[in-house]
Amino acid sequence: MTFSKGNSKTKNAISLKSIVKSEAAAKRELQKMIGDVERRIIERTVPSWKEVFTSYLQDCRNRGFNDNTIYNIDKCLTFATMKKWEKRPVTTITTQEIRDLILVEFSHRSPSHQKSLLKFILLTMERC
Repeated sequence: MTFSKGNSKTKNAISLKSIVKSEAAAKRELQKMIGDVERRIIERTVPSWKEVFTSYLQDCRNRGFNDNTIYNIDKCLTFATMKKWEKRPVTTITTQEIRDLILVEFSHRSPSHQKSLLKFILLTMERC
């Protein structure tokens, strides 16, 4: 059994092959293959949070931001987001996750810190 799907942006196809013995196993395997191919397409075309974050910091350096500002952005976002979002494609990070991060996990922080964190996340997301 094979499953192939082409990427509309890169025009490359991704194929998977498998050997199955029954119709039920074939249906299960097909669903698994579809999910794997979709995941591979997203991995190849959508940057991860870490890639976008690194790109944003480099952009800040290129625009002449103060070193202390870049340091603060780096430390704040690294502490708040890297454990959860480091390898995730940026298109999978939802608005609700950002809200939960700021309002629930950082509820003990001051409102100005929460606003700064939100600002840093939104500016990083604009890099996509």
